[in-house]
Amino acid sequence: MAPRCSTRPPTSPPAAGACSCWRTRPPPARDGVLPAGATARALVVLAERVRDDAAGTLRYFAEQGVRLRVIPGDAPRTVGAVAVAVGLPGITDPAQAVDARTLPEDPDALADVLEGSVVFGRVTPQQKRAVVAALQRRGHVVAMTGDGVNDAMALKDADIGVAMGNGAAATRAVAQLVLLDSRFAHLPDVVAEGRRVIADIERAAVLFLVKNAYSLVLALVVLATSLAYPLAPIQLTLISAATIGVPGFVLALGPNPRRYVPGFLGRVLRLAVPAGVVVGLGAFTLLCAAAVLVVGAVSGALWSSAASAPWYPHVAHGVPSLLEGRWWTPRASRTSKPRESYVQTARVVRSGSVSSTFVPTGRYA
Repeated sequence: MAPRCSTRPPTSPPAAGACSCWRTRPPPARDGVLPAGATARALVVLAERVRDDAAGTLRYFAEQGVRLRVIPGDAPRTVGAVAVAVGLPGITDPAQAVDARTLPEDPDALADVLEGSVVFGRVTPQQKRAVVAALQRRGHVVAMTGDGVNDAMALKDADIGVAMGNGAAATRAVAQLVLLDSRFAHLPDVVAEGRRVIADIERAAVLFLVKNAYSLVLALVVLATSLAYPLAPIQLTLISAATIGVPGFVLALGPNPRRYVPGFLGRVLRLAVPAGVVVGLGAFTLLCAAAVLVVGAVSGALWSSAASAPWYPHVAHGVPSLLEGRWWTPRASRTSKPRESYVQTARVVRSGSVSSTFVPTGRYA
């Protein structure tokens, strides 16, 4: 068996038969200068392959105000070079990457370092977990992405854990979101969908609370005025379908890229309560006005039919009678006779026979 070759000098004298080729090899180049007696034969370049969509994805998150931190276990200069290649905000030189072996263990001091630096290298699994905890202590909502077992603890502690589909099983098990095709470019679509859902919930809540507010206003006005409720159940069903059902369905499907802003309940109430009060009072006023006009017109028409005269002059009689609360009463309840001789009894005919006899109360003495 051939002796194992080593490029480093042994710490003790080599055994008999051991390889001593390290004695004939020149020392490595330093600061880009070859040692004496060495001749360059080839240049080997090792580079990370960056995906085409990486730069656009990072740029999207930067525009949306998301602060990015890169914490892999690779060498700091390697990570820094990749970050500069994709245009990561906050770093312009690979030398700006921080070696995680120099990071403090105190959470507050670690958070201060994270506020000023963007790229870190040689980060251990325990340090990744500490980074997530330090950012959460500062009030940040932390999303962690990873694919290796060394990312599992940080993914579990993060507010949002995103794992790659080709990653380790342990990482996929603790993540809240798994990218099946392992494409980081899907995350902007995920963010947009979440924002759409939250914004549409707010818009739908405003719509439903407006309906509840104006229903409450109508109920209070009816109680205060001792009038009959102006809407029948079948009418309420049609109104709800036209003002809540169809608009709510459309609003739930509409796109809305607005970022979430705290204060959901306050914004909804500020919009829904005034609108509901205005709609309720306006609906009650319109319904009362419509009832006055319709009943007045019917009163005048029946009056003119009984008197064999045009109907429209008698609308002026029917409306005041309605406003005074004097409605149609059966003939049997009359206690006095009409003052004008031309007023006759109005007969309501149904199915060819007289069903009942009514006379307007407004023309009695």
